[in-house]
Amino acid sequence: MKRFYARTNKIKIARGIAKQQRRERLLYKLRQKAAAQQAEGRLNHAEDSPSVGFAETESLPQCSPETRYQISNSRRQYWDITSWLHKNREDLAVKVSISLCGFQSI
Repeated sequence: MKRFYARTNKIKIARGIAKQQRRERLLYKLRQKAAAQQAEGRLNHAEDSPSVGFAETESLPQCSPETRYQISNSRRQYWDITSWLHKNREDLAVKVSISLCGFQSI
């Protein structure tokens, strides 16, 4: 409890500590679940993640430094988001993201 006190807003101490304990318990459960899935061989592997290796180079168009992200003009590297969403439909992060965006559940 003492370690959580420093991270509270010092106004609603009990609520702040309880919130941090719930968060810690949730993270612990998620780690256990991921470890169990990895032991069963069900955890997604690196080839299933949407990423491009460092060997692949693709120039991006000029943009302002304030731009949050850039999208390449090329369509050489792509990711089929529909199949990825379907494959990861039980992932809590995907469910939350879809519900926040207002899309129908998969």
